[in-house]
Amino acid sequence: MKVVVLEIHKNTVVILSDKGCVMKIKNRNYVIGQEVLIDMEKTKMPKRIFAYALAASIFLFLGLGIYTYATPYTYISLDVNPSIEYSLNRFRQVLSVTGVNDDGTNLLSEINISNLKNKNIQDALSLTIEQLSESGYFNLEESGMIITTSSTNSEDDITLAKDLQMVANEQIAKLGHNAFVMSEVITRERLEEARSAGVTPGKMLLVEQLAKSAGTSETINEEEWLQKSIREILKQTHQYKEQHQESNGDSGNGLPDDDRPLQGSETETVKEEEKNREQEMNSSENASPNSQQKQDDADDRNTPMDPSEDTQNTNNKNATPNKGN
Repeated sequence: MKVVVLEIHKNTVVILSDKGCVMKIKNRNYVIGQEVLIDMEKTKMPKRIFAYALAASIFLFLGLGIYTYATPYTYISLDVNPSIEYSLNRFRQVLSVTGVNDDGTNLLSEINISNLKNKNIQDALSLTIEQLSESGYFNLEESGMIITTSSTNSEDDITLAKDLQMVANEQIAKLGHNAFVMSEVITRERLEEARSAGVTPGKMLLVEQLAKSAGTSETINEEEWLQKSIREILKQTHQYKEQHQESNGDSGNGLPDDDRPLQGSETETVKEEEKNREQEMNSSENASPNSQQKQDDADDRNTPMDPSEDTQNTNNKNATPNKGN
């Protein structure tokens, strides 16, 4: 039987079964919200624990427990072109799944939604990606997906966003596809703003980034782009960025030729010349004393002599040697 861990005590945990039963079992390092498969026939409970479980069951279902389990705490949006929103309780169990656009509604009609409800969001996301794959949404180049998380706890949102991005990447790769996956944390205000526009916050965020990428070169009709797929939005954003890079790297940027940025080959040439000059300087500084002395002697040999010294040397050469009588 599948159960969900609701409360954790020192040596025991309180669980909720898929049949709506609440009971207490031995704690085997469980965490709140964890789904566990247990064999009830092998799970023997002392009468005291059974009595506690019965009392806890009454309390939870009549009071705080059922309220906590059934109250939405986190909202997850997923966009490819189908746009889907999941609502989760505090234990990251799926309470509801909604198609935000027509493609999202059609996709969910192909999935048995009952298979997504009461599952943890990681499993629900994996099942959704499988259906997206079967429907051919990852067959095109530059396919993309954006996942957003929104709750009252920003730290939980950050952790969950990273976890879901990792799950999505692994599942897409497992199915043999290559798609760009990004995740973002948003505020409740942004969530409500997106709902008012009839879109997910993830798609709204990407269209805003598209408008920034276009800059002043082109006016973006955001309402029109909100109806396009994530793939189309990402592709156009990439094209705008490439155009800006090309224009910034163009030599016709208003700078004199001497002040323009060096290209790759020119940079390498300058570096090589600087390296050669440095080697020559080091070679000169490291010359030995003997080498310096030899250089000084060579300089002395090439220095012109005084004229008087030259005359004296000539007279000595022409003198007749004295012979003995």
